[in-house]
Amino acid sequence: VGAGIWPAHWLMPDNAACWPSNGEIDIMEMINGDGVLHGTYHWQVDGNCGDKPHTHPSIGSETADPGWATAYHEYAVEYSPTHIVWLLDGVVYQ
Repeated sequence: VGAGIWPAHWLMPDNAACWPSNGEIDIMEMINGDGVLHGTYHWQVDGNCGDKPHTHPSIGSETADPGWATAYHEYAVEYSPTHIVWLLDGVVYQ
């Protein structure tokens, strides 16, 4: 169930830099409707584009979202120069 469903909300930089050299914040992402909510920050430290020749670094959190298909939810991210946290319905998840 859910194969092929990939809901996501992302924040991308407002410039012409290639991904992910200036970062990307995934506010919410669910892969194939598996019921697991992912929040991720991606970046690149060496100026290369994409994942070649090495995988780009990232940090994030995930949590189960059992009601994702039956109820409305609020997905959020709070970030500053010193921290980033993801929220589901106003609650920080790790």
